[in-house]
Amino acid sequence: VTREGQIEERLGIHCVGTIPLVVAKRKDRKRPLHLSIHNKKVGTPFIESFRGLALAVRDGMGDGKILLVTSAKDGEGCSTVATNLANALADLGHRVLLLDGNFHRGASQGPGLESYLCGPATLPAFPPAEEKKVLMKLSVSRPLSREKLPRARARLGALLTAAREQMDYVIVDAPSCRHFAA
Repeated sequence: VTREGQIEERLGIHCVGTIPLVVAKRKDRKRPLHLSIHNKKVGTPFIESFRGLALAVRDGMGDGKILLVTSAKDGEGCSTVATNLANALADLGHRVLLLDGNFHRGASQGPGLESYLCGPATLPAFPPAEEKKVLMKLSVSRPLSREKLPRARARLGALLTAAREQMDYVIVDAPSCRHFAA
């Protein structure tokens, strides 16, 4: 697939948007470029593509508030897409929960979600309804063991139900599909 139109032709799925490739300038190649819509160095096409994607999601999702972002294999930019889409929706004035759904690895950002998923903690407190333009991030700070995963999955449903009621959008940054292969 080399063009947007081929996605529907060859794969039979609707393309919501495309994100351009961002290449660091020659002098900046030693330092990795932070691919964020809030980083002006990435360029206008990258930033505007996420604004367009956020508008397409907002206009096309109807009542569905939970969006799962995944990829075929690790390293394809799934987390970059999920994070920038969440930021773009929040920039439009929406209340967004970005949930790191990869419980097999710890994350450096966001509060430790494992205390709710695996322990006695109650649901995380969501911001008050009158507060607009909110981006809330939740992730596990350390990987969950195989023994803890069944309880975590069971409690995840309650978290998603509460988030659906209190937030405009819930974006789940899921692990790549290779983690789900039998």
